[in-house]
Amino acid sequence: MRTKLLLLSFLFGLFYIYAVIPVAKPNKVVLTVSFETNPATENGIVEICEGTSVIFTDTSTDVPVGADYIWSFPGGDSTSENTQGPHTVLFENSGTYTITLSINGLSTSVNVEVESKPTIDPVIEANGWGTSTFDGTT
Repeated sequence: MRTKLLLLSFLFGLFYIYAVIPVAKPNKVVLTVSFETNPATENGIVEICEGTSVIFTDTSTDVPVGADYIWSFPGGDSTSENTQGPHTVLFENSGTYTITLSINGLSTSVNVEVESKPTIDPVIEANGWGTSTFDGTT
């Protein structure tokens, strides 16, 4: 806290008053950049299959009015955005992508791991029909 000095003096027939007045310092507001994902991150990673969308929602605090938002979505159907969001981004190709949110030069990021869809070839065996029993009748 700063102070101002109060002094009383008499000079040339005039009184001069100076005061010691506490002056509060303005609170410093600290911008914290953060975002959430759906599906949620686990240890800083979002794991999904190809063809899955992820919703990115800004959860930053103390963002000044008129702040500059820069989202980076490499590997997504939208590679960048410049609004607060939320943003839904579709990932079509397998790989690991680092998603970043920057606000006024401060940033945070998360990795999205996109896995290939498993290829399943159905196998039908023609080894005869089984039997079933209903109400005691086979």
